[in-house]
Amino acid sequence: MQVENGVNCLACRTYHAAGSCPLKQAGVECCNLCGMAHFGHARVCPHIQSETQVRAMLEALRHSNEPEHLVNEAKRYLRGLKGHLVQMKRQKEAKEHAAREAEAASVFQAARAPVWKSAPTVHF
Repeated sequence: MQVENGVNCLACRTYHAAGSCPLKQAGVECCNLCGMAHFGHARVCPHIQSETQVRAMLEALRHSNEPEHLVNEAKRYLRGLKGHLVQMKRQKEAKEHAAREAEAASVFQAARAPVWKSAPTVHF
């Protein structure tokens, strides 16, 4: 069935009239960690992107009374996530350090250049 003014919806991956996505009827689900509405298929929650929050969640799991297999899976996931966050932080710091070093080297080279080489001469 062809719908007039229809769109290929990215959310539900079907073709329907603009503004009438069946997912709208499902309502808004809020994240249990941050209370905001966001998609759960990616690491978009601010709590999952914070090393401090991940450490706090790991600490809370130590005192959890949930079944042991669930706690172990959650710990495994959070430890991997924490390792990823630490690695990303180190890569960012290394990139910033390299940029600062390159800037300092270019300034140093410009300062060392002889005056007769740095200014172009114009002949008439």
